[in-house]
Amino acid sequence: MIAALLQNADGSFAFGRLVISLVVVFLLIGLVFIILPRAIRTGRIDYITGWGLGGRTTYIEREKQPAYFWFVFAIYCLFMLFMLNMVIECWFGWGHGFM
Repeated sequence: MIAALLQNADGSFAFGRLVISLVVVFLLIGLVFIILPRAIRTGRIDYITGWGLGGRTTYIEREKQPAYFWFVFAIYCLFMLFMLNMVIECWFGWGHGFM
């Protein structure tokens, strides 16, 4: 069934759609199983400040900044829906997804 979804107009297999779908699915898995449960368990969301790989990790903590913490948590949740929409858009073509 997935092979039928990943076809070009001429019937050939669309490798570009497959690669984009796999990248998006791995990002979704990373968000769902790594970032969000760790944020709930530890009460903080980490992000990197500064330029490049030399930046330092800073945390948004739930106890110190509850509004920022829940705002960023909600953005991550909405980002998961956006990425799922991108997978559907890649499979069915632009304009046939949720949005």
